[in-house]
Formats: sequence, C-alpha cells, structure tokens
Amino acid sequence: MSCRCNDISLCEEDLNTLKTMLQRLGDLSWDDETISNRLYLLSEYCNGSITPDNLATLTSIQSDLHNKLHENTLHMEELCQFEIQRLEQKLERMEREDERYHEEEDSDD
Repeated sequence: MSCRCNDISLCEEDLNTLKTMLQRLGDLSWDDETISNRLYLLSEYCNGSITPDNLATLTSIQSDLHNKLHENTLHMEELCQFEIQRLEQKLERMEREDERYHEEEDSDD
C-alpha cells in the first residue's frame, strides 16, 4: 500500500473537469432551444420573404440540426454522468486506502 494523495488530487481535477463539461452541455441545450425559438420568431417576422417552398426546407434543416444536436448532447451528458460516477467511486476507494496508509505510517513513528 502506498500514499495516494497525488492520485486523489488528479482524480478530483478530472471530476471537476467533467462536472464543468456537464454544465456546458446543459448550457448548449439551452442555447439550442433559444436558437430554435428565435428561428421560429424570425420566420414569423419574415413571413412575406419566405415562400412555402423554402419555408419547408428551412424548417426541415433547422429541425434536423436541432434533433442531431439534442441527441448528441444527451449522449454526451450520459457519458459524463457515467464517468463522474465511476471516478467518484474510484476516489472513495483511493481515499480509504490513503487513510489506511497514513494511519499505518503514523503508527510506525
């Protein structure tokens, strides 16, 4: 058994990075919804400039983009959540091991 202080520190940094990424993915979802809403409003304001032909094309392109972005964002959020859980469990094990190591080290002194 050895000191795990450095490993614990690195694991905590990884966890913080993943939590930041998860927050940014949430922000991305919010931005996607905002863009979708603004495009809808834009189509309402520009009703005379948009013909039925290009309206269907614009709506289809925007919908496809929104769906792909939403699907990929959800997938990335799931991966982050899984990795956060895995690292939190690993961190707990390392902390217990490190605590035992330092207790033994102190008792040897």
